[in-house]
Amino acid sequence: MSKNILIIGAGLAGLTLAYRFKKKGHRVMLLDKGENHSSTVAAGMVNPMVFRRMNKSWRVDEFLEEAVSFYRELEGVLGIEFFHPISILRCFSSLQEKKWWIEKSEKKEYEKYLAAIDEEECGLRSLHCEFGIGLVKQAFWINAAVFIKAFQKYFMAKKEFTTGDFKFGLFDSATMCYDDEKYDDVIFCVGHAQGELPYFQPTPIQKTKGQILTIQSEELQTEYSLNRKCYVIPVGNNLYKVGATYEWHNATLNCTSEAQEEIKNKLSCLYQGDYQIIHQEVGIRPTTIDRRPVLGRSYENPHLFIFNGLGTKGYMMAPLLSDEMADFILDNKEPPMEYNLKRFS
Repeated sequence: MSKNILIIGAGLAGLTLAYRFKKKGHRVMLLDKGENHSSTVAAGMVNPMVFRRMNKSWRVDEFLEEAVSFYRELEGVLGIEFFHPISILRCFSSLQEKKWWIEKSEKKEYEKYLAAIDEEECGLRSLHCEFGIGLVKQAFWINAAVFIKAFQKYFMAKKEFTTGDFKFGLFDSATMCYDDEKYDDVIFCVGHAQGELPYFQPTPIQKTKGQILTIQSEELQTEYSLNRKCYVIPVGNNLYKVGATYEWHNATLNCTSEAQEEIKNKLSCLYQGDYQIIHQEVGIRPTTIDRRPVLGRSYENPHLFIFNGLGTKGYMMAPLLSDEMADFILDNKEPPMEYNLKRFS
Protein backbone atom coordinates (compact mmCIF):
# COMPACT_ATOMS: atom_id res chain seq x y z
CA MET A 1 0.00 0.00 0.00
CA SER A 2 1.31 3.42 -0.98
CA LYS A 3 2.09 5.82 1.87
CA ASN A 4 1.76 9.59 2.00
CA ILE A 5 4.91 10.95 3.66
CA LEU A 6 5.85 14.45 4.82
CA ILE A 7 9.55 15.31 5.03
CA ILE A 8 10.58 18.42 6.95
CA GLY A 9 13.83 19.81 5.53
CA ALA A 10 15.02 19.70 1.93
CA GLY A 11 18.76 19.63 2.36
CA LEU A 12 20.88 16.62 1.45
CA ALA A 13 19.19 14.26 3.94
CA GLY A 14 15.61 15.21 3.11
CA LEU A 15 16.07 15.21 -0.65
CA THR A 16 17.83 11.86 -0.86
CA LEU A 17 15.23 10.28 1.43
CA ALA A 18 12.34 11.73 -0.61
CA TYR A 19 13.85 10.29 -3.78
CA ARG A 20 14.11 6.86 -2.16
CA PHE A 21 10.43 6.92 -1.20
CA LYS A 22 9.39 7.94 -4.71
CA LYS A 23 11.39 5.10 -6.26
CA LYS A 24 9.65 2.69 -3.90
CA GLY A 25 6.25 3.94 -5.08
CA HIS A 26 5.21 6.29 -2.28
CA ARG A 27 3.91 9.87 -2.23
CA VAL A 28 6.09 12.57 -0.69
CA MET A 29 5.85 16.22 0.22
CA LEU A 30 8.94 18.23 1.17
CA LEU A 31 8.61 21.27 3.42
CA ASP A 32 11.65 23.54 3.61
CA LYS A 33 12.07 27.06 4.96
CA GLY A 34 14.54 27.95 2.21
CA GLU A 35 17.48 28.76 4.46
CA ASN A 36 19.89 25.89 3.93
CA HIS A 37 23.18 26.59 5.68
CA SER A 38 24.87 23.23 5.29
CA SER A 39 24.18 21.15 2.17
CA THR A 40 24.59 23.95 -0.37
CA VAL A 41 27.66 25.53 1.24
CA ALA A 42 29.56 22.26 1.70
CA ALA A 43 32.59 21.69 -0.48
CA GLY A 44 31.09 18.29 -1.31
CA MET A 45 34.42 16.46 -1.06
CA VAL A 46 34.20 12.70 -0.55
CA ASN A 47 37.46 11.25 0.78
CA PRO A 48 37.61 7.52 1.55
CA MET A 49 40.39 8.02 4.12
CA VAL A 50 40.72 9.50 7.59
CA PHE A 51 44.20 10.99 7.55
CA ARG A 52 44.74 11.35 11.28
CA ARG A 53 45.88 7.72 11.56
CA MET A 54 45.53 6.80 7.91
CA ASN A 55 42.45 4.61 8.32
CA LYS A 56 39.56 3.98 5.98
CA SER A 57 36.43 6.01 6.69
CA TRP A 58 33.62 4.26 8.52
CA ARG A 59 31.77 1.82 6.20
CA VAL A 60 33.55 3.38 3.23
CA ASP A 61 33.37 0.30 0.98
CA GLU A 62 29.56 0.21 1.25
CA PHE A 63 29.06 3.96 1.19
CA LEU A 64 31.22 4.64 -1.86
CA GLU A 65 29.70 1.95 -4.05
CA GLU A 66 26.17 3.19 -3.39
CA ALA A 67 27.11 6.87 -3.62
CA VAL A 68 28.73 6.60 -7.05
CA SER A 69 25.74 4.69 -8.43
CA PHE A 70 23.26 7.10 -6.85
CA TYR A 71 24.88 10.31 -8.08
CA ARG A 72 25.46 8.93 -11.57
CA GLU A 73 21.77 8.02 -11.75
CA LEU A 74 20.72 11.48 -10.57
CA GLU A 75 22.90 13.23 -13.14
CA GLY A 76 20.71 11.54 -15.74
CA VAL A 77 17.45 12.24 -13.92
CA LEU A 78 18.25 15.91 -13.28
CA GLY A 79 19.97 16.48 -16.61
CA ILE A 80 23.02 18.22 -15.10
CA GLU A 81 26.63 17.44 -14.25
CA PHE A 82 27.62 17.71 -10.61
CA PHE A 83 29.60 14.52 -9.89
CA HIS A 84 33.38 14.89 -10.34
CA PRO A 85 35.78 11.96 -9.75
CA ILE A 86 39.15 13.14 -8.47
CA SER A 87 42.34 11.84 -6.88
CA ILE A 88 43.81 13.36 -3.73
CA LEU A 89 47.47 14.19 -3.19
CA ARG A 90 48.20 13.88 0.51
CA CYS A 91 51.32 15.75 1.56
CA PHE A 92 52.47 13.96 4.70
CA SER A 93 52.78 16.05 7.84
CA SER A 94 55.38 13.81 9.50
CA LEU A 95 57.53 10.74 9.05
CA GLN A 96 55.12 8.87 11.32
CA GLU A 97 52.27 9.61 8.94
CA LYS A 98 54.37 8.40 6.01
CA LYS A 99 55.12 5.21 7.94
CA TRP A 100 51.40 4.61 8.57
CA TRP A 101 50.72 5.21 4.87
CA ILE A 102 53.30 2.62 3.78
CA GLU A 103 51.98 0.08 6.29
CA LYS A 104 48.36 0.54 5.22
CA SER A 105 49.10 0.59 1.50
CA GLU A 106 50.58 -2.91 1.79
CA LYS A 107 47.29 -4.30 3.11
CA LYS A 108 44.82 -5.75 0.63
CA GLU A 109 41.82 -3.86 2.00
CA TYR A 110 43.57 -0.55 1.23
CA GLU A 111 44.92 -1.31 -2.23
CA LYS A 112 42.03 0.29 -4.10
CA TYR A 113 42.37 3.52 -2.11
CA LEU A 114 46.11 4.15 -1.60
CA ALA A 115 48.92 4.37 -4.13
CA ALA A 116 52.44 5.72 -4.40
CA ILE A 117 53.12 8.62 -6.73
CA ASP A 118 56.25 10.14 -8.22
CA GLU A 119 56.56 13.69 -6.90
CA GLU A 120 57.98 14.83 -10.23
CA GLU A 121 55.05 13.20 -12.02
CA CYS A 122 52.47 15.31 -10.20
CA GLY A 123 54.21 18.46 -11.44
CA LEU A 124 53.61 20.59 -8.37
CA ARG A 125 56.98 21.93 -7.32
CA SER A 126 55.36 24.67 -5.23
CA LEU A 127 53.90 22.18 -2.73
CA HIS A 128 55.40 21.68 0.74
CA CYS A 129 55.95 17.94 0.86
CA GLU A 130 59.17 17.50 2.82
CA PHE A 131 57.92 14.15 4.20
CA GLY A 132 56.63 12.86 0.87
CA ILE A 133 53.36 12.44 -0.98
CA GLY A 134 50.74 9.71 -1.27
CA LEU A 135 47.85 9.33 -3.71
CA VAL A 136 44.28 8.59 -2.64
CA LYS A 137 42.07 6.99 -5.28
CA GLN A 138 38.29 6.55 -5.47
CA ALA A 139 37.56 10.09 -4.25
CA PHE A 140 35.11 12.54 -5.80
CA TRP A 141 33.50 15.90 -5.16
CA ILE A 142 29.93 17.07 -5.62
CA ASN A 143 29.11 20.56 -6.83
CA ALA A 144 26.82 20.98 -3.83
CA ALA A 145 25.08 24.24 -4.73
CA VAL A 146 24.25 23.06 -8.26
CA PHE A 147 23.13 19.64 -7.04
CA ILE A 148 20.82 20.82 -4.23
CA LYS A 149 19.23 23.55 -6.36
CA ALA A 150 18.50 21.15 -9.23
CA PHE A 151 17.24 18.43 -6.86
CA GLN A 152 14.83 20.86 -5.20
CA LYS A 153 13.57 22.05 -8.60
CA TYR A 154 12.91 18.41 -9.52
CA PHE A 155 10.44 18.09 -6.63
CA MET A 156 9.01 21.57 -7.22
CA ALA A 157 8.15 20.62 -10.80
CA LYS A 158 6.19 17.64 -9.49
CA LYS A 159 4.40 19.85 -6.90
CA GLU A 160 6.04 17.87 -4.11
CA PHE A 161 7.86 20.80 -2.51
CA THR A 162 6.56 23.61 -0.32
CA THR A 163 8.58 26.55 1.02
CA GLY A 164 7.89 27.67 4.55
CA ASP A 165 8.48 27.02 8.23
CA PHE A 166 7.07 23.96 9.95
CA LYS A 167 4.21 25.45 11.99
CA PHE A 168 3.47 23.50 15.13
CA GLY A 169 -0.08 24.88 15.30
CA LEU A 170 -0.89 23.24 11.96
CA PHE A 171 0.25 19.78 13.07
CA ASP A 172 -1.98 17.33 14.94
CA SER A 173 0.26 14.43 15.95
CA ALA A 174 -2.73 12.35 17.07
CA THR A 175 -4.32 12.33 13.61
CA MET A 176 -1.03 12.90 11.70
CA CYS A 177 -2.56 15.87 9.88
CA TYR A 178 -0.51 18.87 8.85
CA ASP A 179 -2.24 21.88 7.31
CA ASP A 180 -5.37 19.74 6.77
CA GLU A 181 -3.45 17.03 4.88
CA LYS A 182 -3.21 13.57 6.44
CA TYR A 183 0.15 11.80 6.35
CA ASP A 184 1.15 8.29 7.30
CA ASP A 185 4.59 9.36 8.54
CA VAL A 186 6.51 12.59 9.15
CA ILE A 187 10.33 12.62 9.00
CA PHE A 188 12.40 15.49 10.37
CA CYS A 189 15.60 16.15 8.39
CA VAL A 190 16.30 19.61 9.75
CA GLY A 191 20.05 19.46 10.31
CA HIS A 192 21.45 21.83 12.93
CA ALA A 193 17.94 23.21 13.65
CA GLN A 194 17.00 19.99 15.46
CA GLY A 195 17.31 21.65 18.87
CA GLU A 196 14.51 24.06 17.97
CA LEU A 197 11.99 21.20 17.77
CA PRO A 198 10.16 19.60 20.69
CA TYR A 199 10.59 16.15 19.15
CA PHE A 200 13.43 13.66 19.74
CA GLN A 201 14.81 15.44 22.78
CA PRO A 202 17.43 15.19 24.01
CA THR A 203 19.23 14.33 20.77
CA PRO A 204 22.73 15.88 20.83
CA ILE A 205 22.87 17.36 17.33
CA GLN A 206 25.66 19.91 17.56
CA LYS A 207 25.97 23.11 15.56
CA THR A 208 29.41 23.12 14.00
CA LYS A 209 30.18 26.23 11.98
CA GLY A 210 32.50 25.90 9.01
CA GLN A 211 33.99 28.49 6.69
CA ILE A 212 35.66 27.96 3.32
CA LEU A 213 37.41 30.16 0.78
CA THR A 214 37.35 30.21 -3.00
CA ILE A 215 40.71 31.31 -4.37
CA GLN A 216 42.04 31.95 -7.86
CA SER A 217 45.55 30.93 -8.85
CA GLU A 218 47.13 30.60 -12.28
CA GLU A 219 50.28 29.22 -10.68
CA LEU A 220 48.72 26.25 -8.88
CA GLN A 221 47.53 24.45 -12.03
CA THR A 222 46.46 21.06 -10.66
CA GLU A 223 43.80 18.50 -11.47
CA TYR A 224 44.26 16.84 -8.07
CA SER A 225 42.64 17.68 -4.77
CA LEU A 226 45.41 18.60 -2.33
CA ASN A 227 45.44 17.87 1.38
CA ARG A 228 47.61 18.88 4.31
CA LYS A 229 46.00 20.67 7.26
CA CYS A 230 43.35 21.78 4.77
CA TYR A 231 41.88 20.62 1.48
CA VAL A 232 42.16 22.27 -1.93
CA ILE A 233 39.64 21.31 -4.60
CA PRO A 234 40.01 22.48 -8.23
CA VAL A 235 36.59 23.60 -9.48
CA GLY A 236 37.59 24.97 -12.91
CA ASN A 237 38.82 28.24 -14.43
CA ASN A 238 41.83 28.37 -12.06
CA LEU A 239 39.43 28.48 -9.09
CA TYR A 240 39.92 26.34 -5.96
CA LYS A 241 37.85 25.75 -2.84
CA VAL A 242 39.99 25.74 0.30
CA GLY A 243 38.87 24.82 3.79
CA ALA A 244 37.64 24.36 6.25
CA THR A 245 37.28 25.68 9.76
CA TYR A 246 35.57 23.77 12.59
CA GLU A 247 33.92 26.10 15.07
CA TRP A 248 32.13 23.98 17.65
CA HIS A 249 28.77 24.99 19.16
CA ASN A 250 28.62 28.03 16.93
CA ALA A 251 25.59 28.75 14.73
CA THR A 252 26.40 32.32 13.69
CA LEU A 253 26.30 32.90 9.95
CA ASN A 254 28.82 35.71 9.58
CA CYS A 255 32.09 35.21 7.72
CA THR A 256 35.02 36.25 9.89
CA SER A 257 38.50 37.57 9.26
CA GLU A 258 39.77 35.15 11.93
CA ALA A 259 38.52 32.19 9.91
CA GLN A 260 40.05 33.60 6.74
CA GLU A 261 43.43 33.92 8.46
CA GLU A 262 43.14 30.38 9.84
CA ILE A 263 42.52 28.96 6.38
CA LYS A 264 45.33 31.03 4.86
CA ASN A 265 47.74 29.77 7.54
CA LYS A 266 46.72 26.18 6.90
CA LEU A 267 47.11 26.66 3.15
CA SER A 268 50.62 28.07 3.67
CA CYS A 269 51.66 24.70 5.13
CA LEU A 270 50.77 23.17 1.78
CA TYR A 271 51.27 25.87 -0.83
CA GLN A 272 52.93 29.30 -0.79
CA GLY A 273 52.44 30.42 -4.36
CA ASP A 274 50.38 33.39 -5.53
CA TYR A 275 46.61 33.43 -5.25
CA GLN A 276 43.70 35.81 -4.76
CA ILE A 277 40.74 35.28 -2.45
CA ILE A 278 37.55 35.47 -4.50
CA HIS A 279 34.87 34.44 -2.04
CA GLN A 280 34.27 33.31 1.54
CA GLU A 281 31.33 31.14 2.61
CA VAL A 282 29.90 29.90 5.88
CA GLY A 283 27.75 26.89 6.76
CA ILE A 284 26.50 25.04 9.84
CA ARG A 285 27.08 21.30 9.97
CA PRO A 286 24.80 18.98 11.99
CA THR A 287 27.29 16.81 13.88
CA THR A 288 27.22 14.39 16.81
CA ILE A 289 29.80 13.79 19.51
CA ASP A 290 30.41 10.21 18.31
CA ARG A 291 30.53 11.30 14.64
CA ARG A 292 27.72 8.94 13.69
CA PRO A 293 24.40 9.85 12.05
CA VAL A 294 21.05 9.62 13.81
CA LEU A 295 18.27 7.45 12.40
CA GLY A 296 15.29 6.73 14.60
CA ARG A 297 11.63 6.68 15.57
CA SER A 298 10.00 8.90 18.19
CA TYR A 299 9.48 7.26 21.58
CA GLU A 300 6.09 9.01 21.90
CA ASN A 301 4.71 8.64 18.36
CA PRO A 302 5.54 5.66 16.08
CA HIS A 303 4.86 7.75 12.97
CA LEU A 304 7.46 10.47 13.68
CA PHE A 305 11.07 9.89 12.58
CA ILE A 306 14.44 11.62 12.58
CA PHE A 307 17.15 11.45 9.89
CA ASN A 308 20.02 13.74 10.85
CA GLY A 309 23.65 14.12 11.92
CA LEU A 310 25.28 13.38 8.55
CA GLY A 311 27.98 15.93 9.34
CA THR A 312 31.17 16.33 7.34
CA LYS A 313 30.82 12.98 5.53
CA GLY A 314 27.25 13.63 4.43
CA TYR A 315 27.77 13.43 0.69
CA MET A 316 29.37 10.02 1.07
CA MET A 317 26.85 8.59 3.54
CA ALA A 318 23.50 10.03 2.40
CA PRO A 319 22.79 7.71 -0.56
CA LEU A 320 23.09 4.46 1.41
CA LEU A 321 21.71 5.79 4.70
CA SER A 322 18.64 7.22 2.95
CA ASP A 323 17.92 3.76 1.56
CA GLU A 324 18.33 2.24 5.03
CA MET A 325 16.10 4.94 6.51
CA ALA A 326 13.37 4.25 3.94
CA ASP A 327 13.54 0.52 4.69
CA PHE A 328 13.28 1.28 8.41
CA ILE A 329 10.11 3.33 7.93
CA LEU A 330 8.49 1.10 5.32
CA ASP A 331 9.57 -2.36 6.49
CA ASN A 332 10.56 -1.75 10.12
CA LYS A 333 14.20 -2.71 9.50
CA GLU A 334 15.71 -1.20 12.64
CA PRO A 335 19.09 0.56 12.15
CA PRO A 336 22.04 -0.84 14.15
CA MET A 337 22.51 0.72 17.59
CA GLU A 338 25.74 2.40 16.42
CA TYR A 339 23.71 5.02 14.57
CA ASN A 340 20.25 4.46 16.01
CA LEU A 341 18.48 7.22 17.97
CA LYS A 342 18.12 4.71 20.82
CA ARG A 343 21.81 5.02 21.69
CA PHE A 344 21.00 8.35 23.34
CA SER A 345 18.07 7.06 25.42
